[in-house]
Amino acid sequence: MNYMNSNLEYTTHFKNKIEKSLLKKKETNKLLKKDLILHIKCSFNNTIATVTDFEGNVLIWSSPACHGFKGSNRSTVFAARIAITEIAKGIQSLNVKSLDVRLKGLGPGRRKITKILKDHGIAITSLQDVTPLPFNGTRLRRKRRI
Repeated sequence: MNYMNSNLEYTTHFKNKIEKSLLKKKETNKLLKKDLILHIKCSFNNTIATVTDFEGNVLIWSSPACHGFKGSNRSTVFAARIAITEIAKGIQSLNVKSLDVRLKGLGPGRRKITKILKDHGIAITSLQDVTPLPFNGTRLRRKRRI
């Protein structure tokens, strides 16, 4: 009889632990759904898209090279569109309705980003340009004397 009671206590103890861990997972999922940032680096050779939370943990990433584009084909608008479409599908699977977007660079894939996200039903809360710009730069060459 005593053995049965101890076994019952043992199972209820683990059920409580499992419920607590499930609550923690649900809380983290809520945090992930609220706070996401889409970083997009548009260079003249490639377009790299990464989805992170505010702590910097990478959730989803994509680039044209992941979808079979090689060489100069990666620098096209079509390749960038495919990579960003893949990211948008991943964001939808996380049930995220809005996110922050940070753009870096001046590549060809830069223009289509907002349109693709809007087509997939994802609202953009903020759009930032984080392209690094020199504010002093290097010293100029000497003036030519004629």
